Amino acid sequence: MTPASKSHRQTSQAWSPAGVCTHAAWRAVSETDGGDYRRCRSCGLEEQVSLDSLEDRFVGAQDEWYGGDELACLAPFALALSADDARYRLKVLCKHAPPGRLLEIGPGAGHFAEAAAAAGYDVVTIEDSAVLAEHVRQRGVAVVEERFESAALDPASFDIIVNWHVIEHVLDPRGFLSHAATLASPQAVLIVGTPNAASWEHRLAGRRSPNYCLPHLRVFTAASLCDVVGESGWNPTETFSTDQPDHWLKFAAAHVRAIPRRNIATAPTNTPPALSVTTIDAPRGMQAIRAAGAVTWLPRRVQVRRGRGNELVAIGRRR
Repeated sequence: MTPASKSHRQTSQAWSPAGVCTHAAWRAVSETDGGDYRRCRSCGLEEQVSLDSLEDRFVGAQDEWYGGDELACLAPFALALSADDARYRLKVLCKHAPPGRLLEIGPGAGHFAEAAAAAGYDVVTIEDSAVLAEHVRQRGVAVVEERFESAALDPASFDIIVNWHVIEHVLDPRGFLSHAATLASPQAVLIVGTPNAASWEHRLAGRRSPNYCLPHLRVFTAASLCDVVGESGWNPTETFSTDQPDHWLKFAAAHVRAIPRRNIATAPTNTPPALSVTTIDAPRGMQAIRAAGAVTWLPRRVQVRRGRGNELVAIGRRR
C-alpha cells in the first residue's frame, strides 16, 4: 500500500465498530496481519473489532506506520508508483468530471494533483504534513497545509472533490464525506478510491491480504461504500473497480511471505519490513511491475469487468 497522507488522522473523533454498518449478522476474520476484523454477511463490509480501546490503538498505529510517511512517500520507488497511479486516475477524473475547481484530500506525493492541473483543472490540495505539502507545492499545485477537519475552506466552492485511499483510514467516514459535501458546489462530483473487499487478490490471500493492516479500519465493498456515500450528502451514481500490476505483486508477496510483514500482536514496533518502498530499487521495481502487468493482463481485465479489481472507485454527485 502506498502510504496515505497524514490528513486522515482524526484523533479527536469517537468511533465505534458499528458506526458504518448496522446489519446484525457478522462473521469473524481473525488473526490477520492487521489484527481482528469482522465481515458483514449482508453488505460485505469488513471492519476492525475493538479489543481494548480502538481509538488509542488506531492512533498508535498511525504514528508507527505513517509517522515517517514523508520518507516513504518520497522514496524513489514510491514516487515511481505514484506517477504510474496518477496516469490512470487522471483518466477516471476526465471521464467523470469536466475541468473545474478540484479539491484533493491527502495528495501524498502530488502526482495526481499535478497531472490534473496540467489537464486544465484548478487544483487545490489539503495536506497537514509540512514535508509533503512542500513537495506538492514544488510541483506547482496549491496546498492548504492543515487538517481536513479544521481547514478554513470556503463552503460550496469546489466542483470536484477527490480522495484516493484515505477513507479506509478515517474514524468517521460519514462525517468525513459530509464535511466534504459542505465544500462542494451544487452538482459537484465526488471521486473516492479505496481497497476492494471483493477483489480477487483480497479474497484469495485470505488473512494474508495486504488490505488488512491496522491503519485500515475498514475494507469496503461496492454496496457498503455506496451506503456511506449516499448517507453523507451525495447521490452515488457509479461504482467500479480497477486493478494495477503492483496489486498482484503485493498479493504474491503476502501469500508466499516473501516480504516479512508486521503482526501487531508480536512484532516490535521499531522493526521495519525487510523490503519496502524505501528500500526497493526504483528501476528494478518498475521492471518487475511491467513484467507482472504483462503476465496478469488477462485476469486483471476479467476481474475489472466483474467488479473484482483491488481498487474500488465510487462516483457521487452533490445533492
